[in-house]
Amino acid sequence: MKLIATVKPDQPVKKSLPILKAVGCSFKPQLISFLKIVAKPVNPLPDWHPNKGKQALLLVDEVFIN
Repeated sequence: MKLIATVKPDQPVKKSLPILKAVGCSFKPQLISFLKIVAKPVNPLPDWHPNKGKQALLLVDEVFIN
């Protein structure tokens, strides 16, 4: 296994309405047999969040690989 890309999405700095947001990642075309995706939630949640101090939920609905 080798690291082929890293993405760190911008974190919100204030409370806002919930949204669905696509996070994209690009890497050079290559032949692969397996792909491991590591995603980590915000930990701990910031002071402005209603659940401050607790670990965030990370919900993934779909993964598209093209």
